[in-house]
Amino acid sequence: MQTARAQTTQNQIDHITIDRKWRRSLQDVRAKRGADAASDHQLVIAVLKLKLKAYRDQADRPAHRFNVQHLKNKAKAEEYKVELKNRFEALSELDDETVENHWQEIKKTWNTACQQVLGKRTRELKEWISPDSWNLIKERKEAKQKINHTQDQARKEELQGQYRELNQKVKRSTKQDKKNFIHELTEEAETAAGKGDMKRLYNITRTLSGKNRSTPCPVKDKDGKAITCEAKQKERWAEHFKEILNRPPPPEPPEVPDAEGKNIKEVDKFTYLGSVVDKHGGIEEDIKSRTNKARFAFNSLRPIWNSSALSIRNKLRIFNTNVKSVLLYGSETWRTTKTNTTKLQTFINRCLKYILKVRWPQTISNEELWRRSEQTPIDIQIKKRKWVWIGHTLRKPSTDITRQSLEWNPQGKRKVGRPKQTWRRSMEAEIRSAGKTWTELKRDAQNRVRWRGVALA
Repeated sequence: MQTARAQTTQNQIDHITIDRKWRRSLQDVRAKRGADAASDHQLVIAVLKLKLKAYRDQADRPAHRFNVQHLKNKAKAEEYKVELKNRFEALSELDDETVENHWQEIKKTWNTACQQVLGKRTRELKEWISPDSWNLIKERKEAKQKINHTQDQARKEELQGQYRELNQKVKRSTKQDKKNFIHELTEEAETAAGKGDMKRLYNITRTLSGKNRSTPCPVKDKDGKAITCEAKQKERWAEHFKEILNRPPPPEPPEVPDAEGKNIKEVDKFTYLGSVVDKHGGIEEDIKSRTNKARFAFNSLRPIWNSSALSIRNKLRIFNTNVKSVLLYGSETWRTTKTNTTKLQTFINRCLKYILKVRWPQTISNEELWRRSEQTPIDIQIKKRKWVWIGHTLRKPSTDITRQSLEWNPQGKRKVGRPKQTWRRSMEAEIRSAGKTWTELKRDAQNRVRWRGVALA
């Protein structure tokens, strides 16, 4: 948008350009002189008519969501529990004949309790903007209205100066609000990472990256065609669960044939609990998988790394909680070799240089990079995580299979040549370097305070 001025006259030449393909979709174009767009120009709005992708019947769905954020307040959460308990006690006295009636009563109980205690969640365009900033935005909008209704050129220039001053105040205030919002999210992410609450951690990651919307997955029939009607979707779900859960018992117990002489499918690797298990017993594939996932998390947070409104300290805290936690997931059981630690350290150094804006041809030593970012070498971090996990495992009862695996000694002969580096050999070498014995470690692990000194040493 542009506005041409010639002394006392003003010519508005604001336009909207549209591709020739969509020219029939353009219905109307208007300039909104009263809209506050933080500029001397006018806001132009166009009305477009497009085809809808799909139609979903919202008749049986609530038009609002409940404000579950109130549950973070202990008093509110206790009030909600009491209200729900009282309603369910009254519900237990009812004798419903069908499952559908019972479900309707339960759903009605939940909705009523949520409406009375939690209330509806109001939609906020920018949840991080403070009330003071909204007041400044309101004052700026009023100044815009005065400019539009003033005919005197001298008075208009005076009001435009006031408008620019208010605009600067709005920018400074919202910038500080965003810093405070990111700071609170970072602290919450650190708490979630410390407690192992990965769901909340990933939700914060999506909020920071601006990708907080979940893509809906359509319900398909047996032929693979999408079902758009909600009634037919319910019928398909009922049919699916009826086939899966209500299977009749077999007339005779199945006979499992002997595996000898049968072709059993073998795989080179598979994923179990987020970790890649390789047939060679190594962790190269797992490190490769974790690095790719951490790279995806880092790239999704590029708006955070490129933001000038956040401090380097907050960016590093977000990196530690949302990227490094993804990279080092399951690293307690990794065997550390020079090659593996070099790959991990290279990835982390590249990320830290991007955050600190160290670009080519600038050069910086690894020690200086770690000093600026307050980081420690990756092998030390893995070692600390490993010994924390060892102490947790040694405090388990002796009958636990995880505890038994630490002292299990597999039998057999190895191949000729130098033995490969294993997790146990690296652990034994670290025990010898610390001047400890396995018996002493088992005794120290029973005392959590004493073991923290061992793990952090």
